[in-house]
Amino acid sequence: MRLLQQRRRRNVVKSCWAYPTSARFWEEIVPTYNDINFLKHFGTGRETFQCLVDELYLDLVREDTIMRPAIPVDKRIAVALTLLRTSSDFLSVAKLFGIGESTVHLILKEFSSAVCKTLYGKIVTFPSTVMEREEIVSAFNNRWHFPGCLGVLGTSHIPILSPSQSENNYFNKEGYHSIVVLGLVDHHHTFRYADVGQPGGSSDAETFFKSELYRYLSAKLIPEEFHLIAGSSFPLLHSLMTPFPFNKSKDSMQKRFDYHLHKAFTPLKVAFAHLRGRWKILLKRCDLQLDNMIDIAKTCLVLHNLCESNGDNYFDCWDQNVNDESTFSQSMHKENLTTASQGGVTKRNELAIFLY
Repeated sequence: MRLLQQRRRRNVVKSCWAYPTSARFWEEIVPTYNDINFLKHFGTGRETFQCLVDELYLDLVREDTIMRPAIPVDKRIAVALTLLRTSSDFLSVAKLFGIGESTVHLILKEFSSAVCKTLYGKIVTFPSTVMEREEIVSAFNNRWHFPGCLGVLGTSHIPILSPSQSENNYFNKEGYHSIVVLGLVDHHHTFRYADVGQPGGSSDAETFFKSELYRYLSAKLIPEEFHLIAGSSFPLLHSLMTPFPFNKSKDSMQKRFDYHLHKAFTPLKVAFAHLRGRWKILLKRCDLQLDNMIDIAKTCLVLHNLCESNGDNYFDCWDQNVNDESTFSQSMHKENLTTASQGGVTKRNELAIFLY
């Protein structure tokens, strides 16, 4: 009996490094998805998904080991997109794809890092060529009747865990810790510039003054006749038009200017709604460190631009995610109290006369 027991022990293949898992979802179920189901689950169309595979292949490919074969690049991207799109917990996604929970954490981190390194600088770009500028200015003038506009500037707050340092700086007016996404949006609802990671306790004006965009505008690197537009929480500059102040009685000319200005905010509202509605991970407080959340927010900006550029459909039902009462409210925008530049005042008055 003792000899039989020893033989049985020798024949048992031990696998103490991982539990047996199933990859049926990715290998068997996803291939049966039609284009709509694929888009609803992963947030991107098949063409956009393949673009990510091609662009990030060298960053994400891994070699097989004697312990186990490497997870293919397309499956890695599918895991990351599932997390970003559905905001499911890491354990649920791990079970869905038949991999370990720690592996899911690693895949998301590596994917977001690769997107920031390889794609962010290519996809989120300020309009610099004459052709780009003319297209954007013409679109804002024709659709929303606001001349000289190169884009709309605004902010959105992303909830985060309480950081270990400068905790109070990240606590916003809505009562939770957050980082700020300062975004410039064009007529196609795509982000042409973004500053990600400023503390949620900062005002819009403070966030703007700390950004590279402010330094770019201060250096007068865009033509004199062009400008950005923003809400009253931003400072009035020659290159940044804002509404007339609330605390003064407005005449009909000023009211008409504000009307056209607010109509031109449409692309910004759509862009932020689509960004947060498509990528639900931005709606909840994730169990991730600050640096990881900044990379994830940048990754979602890149994915948003790719989806908008490739015409990937946005479903109306996704708006329910943004408007759900359980999500974190966006921080209220306070009117900017810094002194307006004289050049900005003069230009705004000239535009008001032109639009009247």
